[in-house]
Amino acid sequence: MKVSSLFFFVGIFVLTACSPTAMEPEQQSDSALLESQNRIEFVEFGYPIQAVMPADLADKGTAVVDFNSSSGELTVNVDGGYTFHIMEDPTPLAQLRDDLRNDEVFSYTFYEEGDDGFLYESALPTGETYSFHVMRSFDIDGRKFIAVTDDNLVYSKYEARLVSETINSLSKVQ
Repeated sequence: MKVSSLFFFVGIFVLTACSPTAMEPEQQSDSALLESQNRIEFVEFGYPIQAVMPADLADKGTAVVDFNSSSGELTVNVDGGYTFHIMEDPTPLAQLRDDLRNDEVFSYTFYEEGDDGFLYESALPTGETYSFHVMRSFDIDGRKFIAVTDDNLVYSKYEARLVSETINSLSKVQ
């Protein structure tokens, strides 16, 4: 009788432990943990903003955030080669795009254009591709922000898209 009771309790334990509902909270916590490890918050700098780095970018290194108190500009750098800036700027995105189009040194081709941002390619006067960059504007609590890749760095299209994923995730801290 004791042996059958033992099998009964072991069977119930195994069924409960292996049921899909028992597995879901663990999977969700792993996902939430990964997101929290890849989350960057800028509240300490007076910006009620957060971002989530994609795993491919987070695997390259830890995000380091610098704040320039004179200009109010945040600089986010991952592994020395993936850098973008966030600043409060009321300039409409269309005007920023026009400023690029009127550049007298580089020519620009715009890709993946949307109402709040775009991926663009800069080319040298010879027509040779120089770099790809990303620019996005967004509003949080009535404040207007611009996020843009560092124009002092050269990005491939893949690298610009990788940084773009982080820039596109910028949102209000909950």
